[in-house]
Amino acid sequence: MSIDSRGAARAASAFWGWFAGFWALVILITLVASQPSPTRVAIYLGDAQTGFVDPTGQLTVDDIVRRQSDPSSAMTQAAPADGSQRPRLWLAPALPDSGSLRSANWTAPYVLSIREPRIEQADLYLQSPRGTKRLSWGRSDGQKMSGEAFRYPTFILSPDDVAEARAFLSMDVVASSQSQVWFSDFESFFGHYDGDTTRLSALIGVMAAMLIYIFVLGASLRNSTNLWLAACTASSLLYLVSSNALLENLVLPRLALGSRGTALVAILLLFCSFSGFMTNFLGLRRVAPRVWRVARWITAFQAACAVIALADIGLDLGIMRRLAPYLGLFTIAFGLLATLFAGQREPTRSLIFMAAWSPTMVVASLRLLADIVPQIGVHPTMETTLLGAMVVSLLLFTGIASFDIRKRETRLKREIIHNSERFRAFAEIGTDLFWEIDRNGMVVFVTGRQVGQTHFGLDEPLFDRLAAATSSELVKPLKDTIEANLPFDNRRLRIEDGGTDLWISISGRPIPPPGPGVLFRGVGRSVYRGVIRDVTEEVERENRRQLEQQMFTLGQLAGSVAHEINNLIHPIINLTKRLRLHLRDTIDPQSSRMMELIDISSKQAATVVSELLQSTRGERWKDTHRPISLAVEHSVEAIRPALPSSMRIDCLVENCESVTVKIGDILQIIGNLLSNAVHAVQGAGTVVVTLSVAEGGARLVVADNGSGMEEAVRLKAMQPFFSTKVDGEGTGVGLYIVQRIVRDYDGVISIESSPGSGTAVTIFFPQRKDDNG
Repeated sequence: MSIDSRGAARAASAFWGWFAGFWALVILITLVASQPSPTRVAIYLGDAQTGFVDPTGQLTVDDIVRRQSDPSSAMTQAAPADGSQRPRLWLAPALPDSGSLRSANWTAPYVLSIREPRIEQADLYLQSPRGTKRLSWGRSDGQKMSGEAFRYPTFILSPDDVAEARAFLSMDVVASSQSQVWFSDFESFFGHYDGDTTRLSALIGVMAAMLIYIFVLGASLRNSTNLWLAACTASSLLYLVSSNALLENLVLPRLALGSRGTALVAILLLFCSFSGFMTNFLGLRRVAPRVWRVARWITAFQAACAVIALADIGLDLGIMRRLAPYLGLFTIAFGLLATLFAGQREPTRSLIFMAAWSPTMVVASLRLLADIVPQIGVHPTMETTLLGAMVVSLLLFTGIASFDIRKRETRLKREIIHNSERFRAFAEIGTDLFWEIDRNGMVVFVTGRQVGQTHFGLDEPLFDRLAAATSSELVKPLKDTIEANLPFDNRRLRIEDGGTDLWISISGRPIPPPGPGVLFRGVGRSVYRGVIRDVTEEVERENRRQLEQQMFTLGQLAGSVAHEINNLIHPIINLTKRLRLHLRDTIDPQSSRMMELIDISSKQAATVVSELLQSTRGERWKDTHRPISLAVEHSVEAIRPALPSSMRIDCLVENCESVTVKIGDILQIIGNLLSNAVHAVQGAGTVVVTLSVAEGGARLVVADNGSGMEEAVRLKAMQPFFSTKVDGEGTGVGLYIVQRIVRDYDGVISIESSPGSGTAVTIFFPQRKDDNG
């Protein structure tokens, strides 16, 4: 049960040191990877272009040129199309003058790129006095340019292509894609592309590391909040990879869903997992049950939308793509509302949530608004800002959650130490002994109260200690059970403890082998544990209960026998009287004395039988209490005729009227003690019955000059059914009956004896409230 708090502190310090070093390395890599690339030559064409939407996808470049002069046809928002139509977005970026490019020392070739990885196919038309030139870019064609497949539409242009040319771009409809058109030389483009890919790889690495950390933490702690956060991180990572076309370009070139489809499913899963994470972290089930029920329905609806999006992508309907921004804004709004409700009861937790996730929610809201209202436009850095905000939120929350876990860990350690000390104290003040053994049967853990003088210590063989206290034959079945790795309950053993007998009860259970999630088996080398209890009092109570049942049965039998004897004694008494009357004139003195003894003995026997009958009926001398001195004299005189003539009975009685008893009780005490004394002196000896006045009561002593008793016999003399007489000469209940009667008077009985020095039984009768009354 003990805990090495210093070892735990060292382990915790090592863990948090590793954690701090890990995140310092991650942040350092992120900062290095996020450094801007050297200044390159590039022109942003997003602000110098017009857009046209072809809802049917049937217009040619000549149609677009003719309609360019008609302002009513200019549009910046994609028109809806049915399942058979594929709308196209036409852009007319203004290309820079070739002469100005040469004067600015631009190096050919030039690159016109649309930095939107979700576009699947795009065409570039260049109109010049030399005619119309068409360049096509398609992801499904698997085109390679300069030995590399780029993630977004890229067109390589020569100086002749740019000279006096008008450019028209035709592409898939993607919201806000008109803001991502750039013109640069190839060296500048490749430098930007390489730096952008490096930064993207760094972000993916950071998010992947956080995903692993959060998932392992949640799985090890079985914490649903961390598992939801892991799902949220995984969805963000999938969105990051798919929205930048990394799956198609680097992992699965022929991915069926495509960048746009995978990004749509990922963003819907992100909404779902964020709602689940928010619900669990804020503890809505406890602090706001009604909001929690609404949150459950919202999470289920978002999960259903992610499933429906798969069918929507397969059928090319585009419904979920248009609904996704609205669902995202609704998720953020509901998150703010839930935080407000939770803040009424958990303000600290709500502030932590807002501090960590407000950067992502603000940037994400602006990005979703740009998808709903394309006129707002998307700045080229918004996507990077959104990804950076997500990483910052995850880092902030992971750090905050780590401190929270550290705080809970410290609290749990205190509770564990407190409970350990509490359980140890309970074990030490209790009556049980707790033990554990290793495979060799050696005690490796022990605590609690030892049983008598039998000591169980560490690194001692348990079975040998038990065998020394009892016997090997009794311990062997217990040893076989433990070695078979089987449980057992309440195996009782009687052990010798300093000349007395103690009863113990042993129960045990095998320590199960390690299972899933179990890091170790038991504590240290322990393979079996159990409890040893001192059940001596319990066994004695059971024995007393059995004795009382036997005594009850014996009393019933004695009552029945006494009734039959009583029926025989009365004819003897009556016939003796009649015989004396019949022979009163002719009988000699010796015969008359014998008949008188028969008459006296018969009357005494009738008195004893009458007392026995009244005792078995629970009446025990209905007469009032008498002084103990009178009761002792009467009892000795009543029993004296029944004793052998070779016995000498001396009775020394002081007058004591302050202690009163029932004559029948003293008669049973004197009778049983004199019976034992006769056996001790073997029918020829002296017994002295002494009653003296003592402080607070009276003392009765019955002493004989017999052979005495050994110490072991003396200690067991008053146990029920214990007898040193040969079979048939005694029942072993005489002293037990005496002890019960003495206890009824709140008295104390003791035995003094040693071999060759005789035996003296001393009984002290205290003066009670009902005496003299």
